[in-house]
Amino acid sequence: MIICGKRKPAKRNKEVVPLLNEKEFKSLERVVSSLMKKYTYSVYEHEVEDLKQTIWYLVIISKAKYDPKRGIPFEAWAYYYAKMKLRDHFWRGTNFPQTKGAFTLLHTKAKKLYE
Repeated sequence: MIICGKRKPAKRNKEVVPLLNEKEFKSLERVVSSLMKKYTYSVYEHEVEDLKQTIWYLVIISKAKYDPKRGIPFEAWAYYYAKMKLRDHFWRGTNFPQTKGAFTLLHTKAKKLYE
């Protein structure tokens, strides 16, 4: 590695902060599994894991749009938000939020949420 002058490479001390605690994760797993049961018939067998990833992606996005002042539990809001986005995608052919294509390309978007 070539270093010009006295400049040193920057140290990266990124601390990973979990988006969900253990209790939230367990309750959201129930949301994801119920949506998986509902929409598994809509995809091919080799796309089931992509569907699960997409549902988790939508649940994470719903956390940013959640308003606790409305008095709805977060799990109910996450289920509603993800269900409506999946329904729009499968029935109308609309794209998912912040994506330009099918749900098989979401792995690149999910990395940006954690960085």
